[in-house]
Amino acid sequence: MIGRNLTESKWLDICAIGRLKELSNVSAVNKRLMDRGFRFTTSYMGGKSVLWSFESVYEKEGFIKNIFWDTFMVMEEGSVTLENQPKPVWISIARLPLRLWNVAFFQKLGGVPGDLLFIESETLHRRRLDRARLLIAIPGDRPCPSEVRIKDGSWDFPIQMEIDLIPVDFAWLVEQLDLKFEGPYPEVYSSNRHSSDDRGSMEDR
Repeated sequence: MIGRNLTESKWLDICAIGRLKELSNVSAVNKRLMDRGFRFTTSYMGGKSVLWSFESVYEKEGFIKNIFWDTFMVMEEGSVTLENQPKPVWISIARLPLRLWNVAFFQKLGGVPGDLLFIESETLHRRRLDRARLLIAIPGDRPCPSEVRIKDGSWDFPIQMEIDLIPVDFAWLVEQLDLKFEGPYPEVYSSNRHSSDDRGSMEDR
């Protein structure tokens, strides 16, 4: 046991956590907040969840009461646990039938273990067909299946899914998804996209 009285939650009183419909929407939300005069910082929590920290409880409550429901799925107080927050991981799928090589299928496949965040550029543009690679947010309490069976009429095909053990680089994720975790405070991380970087691109919406 480490000890007692180690929790400090007062700072959470001015925080709100939102689960976005699309993680890339965070940039638009931040712009709308700044246009309305809010002062805040943002922090990535995993999956499609983001924490907003405001200057006062009044601002936090104003944010929650007037949130942009077109971009959010859920809004919560800042005291939620991180225990089961989804973690972004790369999933590789080998020997995928070419008839399944499309964005709609990848979106459905990503929804099996969690939420699809990103389709690797080589996969999206069919430049490499020996394996597909998807970035998926998987909840901490849900194991990723090693096999998924695809059934379409009389056609039945097993798909093998393998987790890439290399951790996802947060700075790269922010840059590729153009998340722009930023606010009026100078210490907040700000990302600038580099169009010449071809490490990946978002799936077509």
